Amino acid sequence: PYTAAEYNAEMIETTVIIPATINDYPVTVIATGAFRYAPVTEIVLPDSVTMIDPCAFDFCQHLRAVNIPQNLEYMGWSAFNSCGSLQKLVIDSPELKIPQDAFMTCGITEAFLNVKEIGESAFQGCTDLKTLHFGESVAVIEANAFYNCRSLTPPELPASLRAIGVGAFTR
Repeated sequence: PYTAAEYNAEMIETTVIIPATINDYPVTVIATGAFRYAPVTEIVLPDSVTMIDPCAFDFCQHLRAVNIPQNLEYMGWSAFNSCGSLQKLVIDSPELKIPQDAFMTCGITEAFLNVKEIGESAFQGCTDLKTLHFGESVAVIEANAFYNCRSLTPPELPASLRAIGVGAFTR
């Protein structure tokens, strides 16, 4: 994998646009570690992407923006772990489970989540997260999902919510 941990944030202005097809084949998966440590500031994913494998974008320290396709069916653990510059997150994928550690220690300040489940420690350590809104698909918030999100204003919980794990919102 390409490692770019030594780059300076002021020097990085890179948008990566993933095409919907390559050689007439649809792009449906972002592979494990595909962009790990990449010096990118924005990722544009096509609607054809249905899977983001584990660690696909982890440690992209300069990533500020990413669109999550609405028809995303699978996201692997730590997919966006330690993306410290990622500020706003919108996930409107009603059948998706956000997995363990998916956005752990990200710089997210605002999030809208309309997913089926939010996994254990999914947003743990997102200390800048202030505003959180849930869509009507959220049924489960697992243990420690928002642990140590110390800036978080208590969110309004949706009527669809059926289970909240231990310490889900512990500061």
